[in-house]
Parts: sequence; structure tokens; C-alpha cells
Amino acid sequence: MSIAFTEHPEERYVEVVIDGAIPGRDLADVMTRARAFAEMHGQISVLKCVRRLGFVNPLTALPHAVTGLGMLGRIRRVAVVTDLRGLAPLTRASGLLSPAEIRQFTMSQDLAARAWLASPDTAKHPV
Repeated sequence: MSIAFTEHPEERYVEVVIDGAIPGRDLADVMTRARAFAEMHGQISVLKCVRRLGFVNPLTALPHAVTGLGMLGRIRRVAVVTDLRGLAPLTRASGLLSPAEIRQFTMSQDLAARAWLASPDTAKHPV
């Protein structure tokens, strides 16, 4: 599986690790589990670790993107952890469009990303 999902209920965040192409059924499973976690815990945070990106079929991903949009009000913070420099513009754009606070961290800053997710709210600002 090139996408993994881990729940951290005590800290109220989910961790999504992407390492290559993502089959539609795996993406569907992650979205279903994330929605259930948010329904159980209220407002949550997301740690998204992107090691490698592979092909994602847009027709398969679109329904899940719509599901993700429906969850925006339940997401407090998103920490994107990656060394892929090409994701920075996408992360910044997401930060402008989302009510969630979004920051990008390098892989070596993984612990800092987790600490930030657990820290108290601050004023929202761009990535």
C-alpha cells in the first residue's frame, strides 16, 4: 500500500503517509477513516507525510476531494511533512483556501510538525 493511515486519538490528529501512487480503493479507505475519526473527535488535525508522489487518477480522486472539502470545517491544522520542493506552492495555495492552519515542514522537522499540531491555536497565517 502506498498510502498509510494512523489515528492518534489522544492528540486528536490523524497521520497520512504517502509513498508512491495511490490506488482509488486505498484513497477511499483513508477518507472514510478520516471522516469517522473527525465525527468521533470533533475538530482534528492532520499530519500528511509525503515521501514520494505517484500517479493519482483524477477521475478516481475527484469524489474523495469533494469529501475532503466537506470536512474542512472539522480540520484545525494540517502539517505537510515532505522534502519534495514542488509541493510548497500547492501547500501555500491550500493555506489560502482553507480555514485550517497549514504549514509545511521538511522530513527532518517531523517532530516539530507533531509538536505544532499539539500546540494551542494561534492566529491563522499563510504557510
